[in-house]
Amino acid sequence: MHADKQWMQRINLHAAPQNCFGFSKYWKYLRIWLGTCAWNAVQFNIGAHVGGNGTGSLAAYARDLKHVIEEIRRHSPQARVIVAATTPSPWDSAATQPRREECSPAHAYDRLHVAGAVPQLNQVAQQVASNLSAVYNDRYAVVYGNLSNLQRPCDIHFQEQGYRLLAANDWRVIAATVGVVRRTPSRAGEDRLEGLRHT
Repeated sequence: MHADKQWMQRINLHAAPQNCFGFSKYWKYLRIWLGTCAWNAVQFNIGAHVGGNGTGSLAAYARDLKHVIEEIRRHSPQARVIVAATTPSPWDSAATQPRREECSPAHAYDRLHVAGAVPQLNQVAQQVASNLSAVYNDRYAVVYGNLSNLQRPCDIHFQEQGYRLLAANDWRVIAATVGVVRRTPSRAGEDRLEGLRHT
């Protein structure tokens, strides 16, 4: 995680100590990740590990997102909840569509979300966020236009410049949400949950 000293003088930023993966991990560990303090804001994303290659039930996805938001609010009733969009699958852009021979390990090719699956998940996430008065952070749009230069081949993860771009966007969203005015890059990626408290 990249951390600017001037940011860290003003906020306490905490990330879950592991990749949060999908909903099964949230049901098991969410209360542990949230800890005992009340948060000003909590950002989370669940999408990269949903429904295998993204073909699972959208209704179930909506239901489970709703439950995560409700659980965060039970823990920290005053917290602003930020739902971060899932970033693109390589199949979502003609410039990044993978070839099996470039994937390592080879089975990664079959685990990527199929074309169009991530936008469907994000549409559901945006609607759930709107219905529950949560903030929607469109991380998909931030990287999509330059995906071939930002994303690793045959991978949902990013080059360093991609992570920095995502992190700068996250800071803009978080700062606007909780009223912090300075921005800085911070490591982003994977399904994760982050909490923020003012110092």
